[in-house]
Amino acid sequence: MPSFRQEPICALFAAVIGVRAGFRVGRLIAITAGVDDYLYTAKFDTNDTLTSEEKQHDIRFTFGVRLPFLGF
Repeated sequence: MPSFRQEPICALFAAVIGVRAGFRVGRLIAITAGVDDYLYTAKFDTNDTLTSEEKQHDIRFTFGVRLPFLGF
């Protein structure tokens, strides 16, 4: 296994915080955007040595177009 690859052993704490917004463009179409922050602590195995707990922040940005299902 390459030395730069770190695999998490276990997650000790996890939470997700997020914000979403949608803006109408016309009568049917809306543009959406969102941000999620995945918070967790983890231990990593680096060259067969366990590291101390490290806090991680994985941030995900999402964008999209929303169209309604007409007739439902």
